[in-house]
Amino acid sequence: MPSDTSGIGGERPTRLQVRLLGAVEIILDGRRLRAFNSLRLQRFLGLIALRRDPQHRSRLAFELWPDSDEAQARTNLGKLLHDFRHALPDSGEFVEIDNEPVRWIATGPSEVDVLRFRDAVAAGDFELAARLYGGDLLPACYDDCVVDERATLRAEAYRVLVRLTEEAARRNDHQAALRHTQRIIGLEPTDEAAVRFQMAAHLALGDRAAALRAYHRYAEVLERELGVAPGEGIGSRHRPAPIVGTVRWEEIPSHHPLVGLVDALGHDQAVTTVPLDRLDEATTATLAARLWRETEGNPLFVIEAVRAGISSDGSEAVLTPTMRAVLLARARGMLGEFRPVRAATREALSWTQRCSQRYLEAELWRLDGELACRSGEREAAAASLRRAVEIARPQGAGWLELRALRSPA
Repeated sequence: MPSDTSGIGGERPTRLQVRLLGAVEIILDGRRLRAFNSLRLQRFLGLIALRRDPQHRSRLAFELWPDSDEAQARTNLGKLLHDFRHALPDSGEFVEIDNEPVRWIATGPSEVDVLRFRDAVAAGDFELAARLYGGDLLPACYDDCVVDERATLRAEAYRVLVRLTEEAARRNDHQAALRHTQRIIGLEPTDEAAVRFQMAAHLALGDRAAALRAYHRYAEVLERELGVAPGEGIGSRHRPAPIVGTVRWEEIPSHHPLVGLVDALGHDQAVTTVPLDRLDEATTATLAARLWRETEGNPLFVIEAVRAGISSDGSEAVLTPTMRAVLLARARGMLGEFRPVRAATREALSWTQRCSQRYLEAELWRLDGELACRSGEREAAAASLRRAVEIARPQGAGWLELRALRSPA
């Protein structure tokens, strides 16, 4: 059924719906007018419908054709007005187009989403405003006047969604908070506050995996867009303790990925670092036995491969123990079971390169998740080592580093 002209001021049923936010649609008497697929008509309709005052033709002509001389611009406008009349049946009900000034009839039987959005914001009806904001204003148009108005409306929508998120958080409506934060992140993907609210809502609903995914999406966007890592505040608050919670050692499934869980699950202790070219079958068996001994028959362990980079003078760059430790720690913190191996190294690599120009390349390879074995058989440890070697060699890794995880006291 047609709706009332909310925000427009008329009493007659709405005949024309003008949707300029997001996907542009012009609907008359329930029928979509396909002629308004034309960007020229969309631009013109936006200019007149969003302005309360009459628009002089000379101004419209200049705004629509700024690079043309006045005579040519006026000629172009005359043709556009002719096309507009044919595209919109009964156009006289909605716009005064025959006189010198062109004016949108605000009291006509029409409904313009942008005007309703503005009125809803002014009235403090933020839920309605959020529903009305369907996306950027005239997204295919890049006229200066449209771009400026688009930015203004986008900023207003952002403030509305922030307000709704804060209100949802205060009343512990976590599902609503998730809806609103997802839209905020759609507008501002690097908004840390929105990601915090989103993670907190997931955690309150008991969905730790979703909170972890939200954090890693945020980290990837920061790296891609800004070349930086998340701030320590969001990292220390949500990674890993609040996501892991209080996990008891005996509750860990037999092949649980241990990424980010080291602090919560036990002590991370280096067992050995061994060159890949020396890991033959006999050495693998020996290492497996050593893992078995040093983990007291409960061999949860991490296998990582490290490949040194090349320094500026062409010689092999040696990662110092301190640099390697930081690399491992930062990469482990950033890694999650939902991130691809290669993508997961980018934050660590970027951080290393920013810290020192000495290294042209420094790569940390995480192999096959963090390989865990609790099967109760020594052969399982050797199998994990063999699998690590199979993955590492084609990647050009030179070393395997084994780090045992001991059960917390």
